[in-house]
Amino acid sequence: MLVSITPCVVLGLLAGSPPPRRFQAADFADFFERRSVTAQAYAGAPLADDPGYLRNKVITVVMRQLEAEWHPCAAIEEAEPGFGEDGRLRAQNQAPYSWKRNGRRVKCKTARLSWSPGNQRWKLQFSRVQMGVDGVKAEFDELLLVSYTPRGLYVHRHDGRLGVSTSGKTTAVRGGEIAVAGPVGETDWASALDCTVLPKLEERGCKRLAFLPFEDPRVGAARALHPPTTTAAVFKGALLASCSGPARGRVLSSVARRIDAMLHPGATIEEADPRLDFHGRLRAQN
Repeated sequence: MLVSITPCVVLGLLAGSPPPRRFQAADFADFFERRSVTAQAYAGAPLADDPGYLRNKVITVVMRQLEAEWHPCAAIEEAEPGFGEDGRLRAQNQAPYSWKRNGRRVKCKTARLSWSPGNQRWKLQFSRVQMGVDGVKAEFDELLLVSYTPRGLYVHRHDGRLGVSTSGKTTAVRGGEIAVAGPVGETDWASALDCTVLPKLEERGCKRLAFLPFEDPRVGAARALHPPTTTAAVFKGALLASCSGPARGRVLSSVARRIDAMLHPGATIEEADPRLDFHGRLRAQN
């Protein structure tokens, strides 16, 4: 079944079936009106509705501006993309670090403070960080962590130790993760951030370099350099436009299941069998 959303209707399409039935979006209001804990926290915040890659571009521009202010006499250069494992030259956006400062390779990683439904807590998770562990050479000399929060941007210099986790052989390809979490059951993002997440970063050696509220002119200037994409502009204000990809997928799956039940009122509809993965472990239901 394919489900398409327009501003006023939902279409249920069955391959090879007669012309699709039309359903009113109001029939699924209980799904469309749901907002994740994270989405509620970021409602109205700048960059919140932007895709992750665009938000990262804006943050990188801000960081380059800060670097120029912090090191006014330094030579700041573009990163050298180098060559991939296949021997081909990487694209500039695939460089293993973000820029050079006086020959020192600087990596800028971003993470959004997000609510973890499974663990029932707020967390920051910086992914794909090649820290030089498990025999893998580090791809940078200095790591800057930028935390995107509903309040603004926090910038820290990583100490090389905090929250680094590895995943065996895949670490060599994907890198490790740096994760800092708030207390289980604390639903207030500000309390989790101020009382646990930021103190964990700073008590364990990560130095705070800056905090930029969204009103900072440097954030606005960087945002102007990377306006919303055509797709984002077209879908502005549309159903589910502000949802993340995974959250939107969950809503659409629920809509499709209800449509399936409406089209087959006498059918027995059951949960999918997750089965085992290739490691022999039971998959999660999703």
